[in-house]
Amino acid sequence: MLTDIGFRYAEGLRTGEDIEATLKLWFRSGPVCYPYGSPAYHQTDDSGAGRVTSSLSNLADEFRWLERLLGSEWLQQAQVAERRAVALKVLRVHGIGALLRRAGASGVPDDALWNEAERAYWSDISSRLYAFAGGSLPELSRRDAELTQAAAAAADVQSLRTAVERHRAAGRLGDLVPASPAAILSRDSVLRHYLTERLRARAGVFSRS
Repeated sequence: MLTDIGFRYAEGLRTGEDIEATLKLWFRSGPVCYPYGSPAYHQTDDSGAGRVTSSLSNLADEFRWLERLLGSEWLQQAQVAERRAVALKVLRVHGIGALLRRAGASGVPDDALWNEAERAYWSDISSRLYAFAGGSLPELSRRDAELTQAAAAAADVQSLRTAVERHRAAGRLGDLVPASPAAILSRDSVLRHYLTERLRARAGVFSRS
């Protein structure tokens, strides 16, 4: 089955080599059973803060895997709903995470953290993600959408930090309410995910037998 869907890790990447392979497994392999009662994965437990995923490099290097992903033939031919789900995952986890790390980094010169080249790259890659998703990401949380747009206009790292502070100050409401209120109960909305996980917790699916 893995051979049939072309499951393989990408070569020559410093990070993100597993992302396309995992997406193929999720979208093209059939039903996926998640072992909720099994031990959880804890990021950086084995390698600590020096883990490659946690280190800083320029955005173009950090997102080399994304450049490949956006040009992937099977995703170009995927349904819009699938591409939108992928774009949401990329922005929520990898994109917003990259911005938060840069705004919170210390011991690095400000112009190395954020400069015109970084701003221009972020503006370009975020616009391409929206286009990849069919032109819109209505399920993206309001605070993530606002930070995505603010970073594309941030002239320096202080402007980025100010945008990140607004993002944090938005709190739970900013996280649960999507950029488009009509999408609040969409299957990919944060609120829908939150409610589903609460129901699973009440049913005991997270408990180990």
